Amino acid sequence: METRQTSKTGIIIRPRSFHPSKASITPAPDVAIAEKTKRLGYARRWRSRQRISTGW
Repeated sequence: METRQTSKTGIIIRPRSFHPSKASITPAPDVAIAEKTKRLGYARRWRSRQRISTGW
């Protein structure tokens, strides 16, 4: 539960402070970056699938 909360906070802080110097302020920058990359990958796959299915 705690790890999830930290990742959520990191995700919320990420868009505003994307620079590495500011990323250190987040509780777990490494975890946040890892989850960000994973989420981005999933979103890309999901969007590509939706585009093919809906024909966007």
